[in-house]
Amino acid sequence: MGVVDLGFDPSATEIRDNVVASRSFRATQPGANDRSHGTAVSELVVDTAPNASLYLATVDTDVEFAAAVSWLRANDVDVITASVNWVNQPYDGTGFVSQVADEAVADGIVWTNSAGNYARRHWESEYRNTDGDRWIEFAPGDERNYLNDGRPFDGRVGVSLSWNDWPQSDNDYDLFLYRDVPPYGSRSQGEDVLVARSTRAQTGFQRPTEFVGPTVERGVYYVTVANYDADGSHVLELYTRDAAGSLEHETPESSLAAPATAHDVVAVGAFDWLGGGVEPFSSRGPTNDGRRGIDVVAPDRVSTSRYFSFAGTSAAAPHVAGVSALVRERKPGASPREVERRLQEGAVDVGPVGPDTTSGYGRLNATRAVFGQGDLGVIGVGETRRSVLDPQDPFAPAFRGTHERVALSGVEGVRVDIEMRSTERGGDPYLFLLAPNGSVVAQDDDGGAGLNASLVHTFAHTGRYTVVAAGFGERDTFPYELSVVERPEPTAVSLELSAETTTVETGEPVTFTVVRADTGAPVNATLLRDGGQTIAGTDGTAVVRFDRPGTYRVTATAPPTATERFIDSEVTVTVEAADPDPPRFEVGPLSTPETVQRGDHVRVAATVTNTGERAGTQTVWAGVDQDGDGTLDPVVHETVELDSEETYSVSRPVLIPRYLSPGTYTVGVWTENETVTTTVRVEE
Repeated sequence: MGVVDLGFDPSATEIRDNVVASRSFRATQPGANDRSHGTAVSELVVDTAPNASLYLATVDTDVEFAAAVSWLRANDVDVITASVNWVNQPYDGTGFVSQVADEAVADGIVWTNSAGNYARRHWESEYRNTDGDRWIEFAPGDERNYLNDGRPFDGRVGVSLSWNDWPQSDNDYDLFLYRDVPPYGSRSQGEDVLVARSTRAQTGFQRPTEFVGPTVERGVYYVTVANYDADGSHVLELYTRDAAGSLEHETPESSLAAPATAHDVVAVGAFDWLGGGVEPFSSRGPTNDGRRGIDVVAPDRVSTSRYFSFAGTSAAAPHVAGVSALVRERKPGASPREVERRLQEGAVDVGPVGPDTTSGYGRLNATRAVFGQGDLGVIGVGETRRSVLDPQDPFAPAFRGTHERVALSGVEGVRVDIEMRSTERGGDPYLFLLAPNGSVVAQDDDGGAGLNASLVHTFAHTGRYTVVAAGFGERDTFPYELSVVERPEPTAVSLELSAETTTVETGEPVTFTVVRADTGAPVNATLLRDGGQTIAGTDGTAVVRFDRPGTYRVTATAPPTATERFIDSEVTVTVEAADPDPPRFEVGPLSTPETVQRGDHVRVAATVTNTGERAGTQTVWAGVDQDGDGTLDPVVHETVELDSEETYSVSRPVLIPRYLSPGTYTVGVWTENETVTTTVRVEE
């Protein structure tokens, strides 16, 4: 087993007895993190295939990678696993790194590779520049792509840009990294700080790539891409690494990194074995030449001596490598393609029915890959099958009790009644129906020592389903009959969803009504936003508020009854940003002396706060009601400019004329929006 990584500790207790040879091809010494990474990968190989003999190869660059693979081939390894990836390569399998891997497979070596953790660190799009300036757009009208989802960060940054003009290009694009100067997102690029640039000329002899990799202080950063001298006919791709984090504008699709893009390697995605799904960061296919890309997914978030929770495709790939070694141990003559086929066919489908670009053929199943899937009984719609429960089925899911699996071909939309009847007392039937991806879609227990179990199900997809006939009786085995009959579908009833208005401002209520299209009667339904998130339940009407601008697809859906099924209904609601409140200058508490002499100045102090949502400018006045008519006579004023929620302190002397008679007078401070007053006593 060859393991290619950034560094190792061959003396680590968990792997040292399996290490045959270790060699570094790096020009620089690996750091502690690199050594921990490679050691953890090797440990997972040994956990999966305890008898594996390890050849450890340390690399950093693509040239070192090629030298390491040559060394492993010379040592006649059976399997190579690499939890390292390179970007700024052609992502169609024709790049240097991918070809090195494919050549090893052609030499008879099984190669498993991490797909990469770039699903949220990747952006890809055809050239877009609607305003005709030099800056390309990452989304309509947006020429910036913020790093780390626009959140502040610091540390080493890696951003790679490439475009589909391989191997040498005369189309020239440039890459720039800026620090956003507050207020963040003001889109005034001229005021932001240029941190790094990559402006390598492409004149027909250079690769179509650019890269920036500085270490940055804490702040908010974004990248821009300029068309320096290109015809604009290209697909551009960005990848980020290290502290750069996820991109504001991301493209999870086609985010594989070499050599996972090679034609003959087993590309492995990450499956969260705790959460039960493909990791959101796990790179997806397809490759740039249209292949599926991902072959299987395997567990991550596993514990090793180096990591409490080892997450990522780096943790997934060694599991597949270990299983590949076990396949070859059991079948020494198996070719790389046969090993790959057994991994694929033995996998448990976890996504859409059949192979897909996110999970490939599904989640790794070591037993099926190594030993094969075993023989299944088969039953068709309209048939009855008689059998005896057999507890010896190591390939069945781990259901409690004795069980037997029976294959059933399902056709999308067909509704069937499946019944299991025990033909002898002492058996307690229990039925499960598994979808093609292995998930339980229906089950039934008669709740006691009855002789039958039954369930009704409508196939959501066409494919091979599995009926698990289980028994919880005292006997280890008992005879049973299993029958499948088609049951007509319930009557289809269309829902009718309407909105009181389809154009609103943020925060405004929208009343939705759901009725039957045939009778107009209200329906207990659920409202979904954009086909997924539940936003309301309704007994016929519901009031919903949208917090963000955008165009939303609202769907009404309702569960079926025994005789009817409901067809969803949709409306589209456009939510516009509410106009911000105008400036409003409010005056805070007023402070003055209690008494003052005629001819003296009284100092009036207060605060003025702009409680509106927009900045503004107003005149702030201070004065005294000299004649007692309730009107303040202006004495002093000043012009004040305030941002939203900004506060200004006013402290102005107001003259008390000598001609005023002794007594109590009103003094005040006022703006266009508010007047605040108090009284002072004027003495001789």
